[in-house]
Amino acid sequence: MRGMSDVPKKILDFEQALDRVGGRKALLVKIINTFVHEIPGQIAHLQQALRANDMEEAERKAHGMNGSASLIGADRFRGKALQIELCLKSGSVPTSEQLEELDGEFQAFMDEVGRRKLL
Repeated sequence: MRGMSDVPKKILDFEQALDRVGGRKALLVKIINTFVHEIPGQIAHLQQALRANDMEEAERKAHGMNGSASLIGADRFRGKALQIELCLKSGSVPTSEQLEELDGEFQAFMDEVGRRKLL
């Protein structure tokens, strides 16, 4: 499992994300908007799956958030989602601290998106 020092440092790597969508800023902003609106529900579904001991579903949710975050350059959020995904793949249950950190990185991402006036 990745250590805390291995977590990517950027809240939002806008330039890398822009490159991933061929330089189309309007498309990236649309994708970021979708991410911002869907992630709270994804986090809730992850927590629900964990409460129901449905580790397969929890792993799918963590994997999906990891992939979505990677596409839009939400590096630190992606790092936390990856930690949870790897934890689940190893047969462990994520700690409440890991889940709080995931939520905290989403809030940091939201703050960065607001600061950059992307929504």
